[in-house]
Amino acid sequence: MDDRKIKILNSIIRSYIDSKEPVGSRSLSKNTDIGFSAATIRNDMSDLEDLGYLEKIHTSSGRIPSNSGYRLYVDALLSDRIPFDVGPRQLFDMRTIKESNEFDNVIKNATKMLSAITNYTSLALLPEMEKIYLKYINIVFLSPKDLVIIYIYNSKEVVSDTIRLKNSVDKNTIDLINSLLNTTLIDLNHNEVIENLHSQVYEVLRERHTVLNEIIPVIEKTSLEKANAKIILEGLGNIFVYNQDEISNNQNLINYLKDENPLLDVLSENMDTDLQVYIGEEIGIEELEHFSIVTITFRNKDGIKGKIGVLGPNSMKYDKVISDLMLINEYISGYIERR
Repeated sequence: MDDRKIKILNSIIRSYIDSKEPVGSRSLSKNTDIGFSAATIRNDMSDLEDLGYLEKIHTSSGRIPSNSGYRLYVDALLSDRIPFDVGPRQLFDMRTIKESNEFDNVIKNATKMLSAITNYTSLALLPEMEKIYLKYINIVFLSPKDLVIIYIYNSKEVVSDTIRLKNSVDKNTIDLINSLLNTTLIDLNHNEVIENLHSQVYEVLRERHTVLNEIIPVIEKTSLEKANAKIILEGLGNIFVYNQDEISNNQNLINYLKDENPLLDVLSENMDTDLQVYIGEEIGIEELEHFSIVTITFRNKDGIKGKIGVLGPNSMKYDKVISDLMLINEYISGYIERR
């Protein structure tokens, strides 16, 4: 395809992204500095439609980009063949994102911020849980009925649980339990911790130390939550704003995204690719054929990877979304470096 058609296609896409209105040849020649006559643009628009890069939704209307057109545009953006045009940036201070000792909460806070600055739906795939394992566990004895359990993982995440016991326990018993926990649970992932809690800890000590009936369920609950923690979704309500053409189906779509977890397969692939853009049918989910997903991969010092990204209309402002994603990723990387 020649350079003129590519320039016209990119101008149509940017005009449609800004206005959400079909683009005609006359308006494109009058309202942009494209430098071609309306007749030339009209002929090339017809060719671009034949090539599958534009669509005509009504006989008398202008054209709108097809998913193939968006793909050509995004590929040009990512290869620096056309410049980013992010417009006036919304200034924000990354320090306003509340930090936490729990890495999951840091990602959740970053995901909330991403939704706020893009006005789209944001999502995150938490780090590969099978590669996160327990490095340290300690039950802190505060009083005969008050305990705190501290967990530290190889991801540098620190988690704590507070327990108020029904029956009193002495410090020597807690020291004995601590010794067994650190002998049997260290260097295990969340699922392995759950398995060994029963086979290696509970079965050994349950008859002598009934306090385990209160401690084991707490450790198991925390490990199970970590093992099952996969996708974070924020700003689902924004779908009502950016998907107004399908407003009657939006609640069903939101319920589907929340309950069925359909994005797990999409986010889990291409973990070695830093920046990924899925447009329409590329997502592989029929309900999202008019949407796009942009993701970026983050990794900690041990190489454990996760993803954070944006779900929005296929007419999203790709250059701004990519720019915002890179900024959020800098925050996550900075947090990891400080750990």
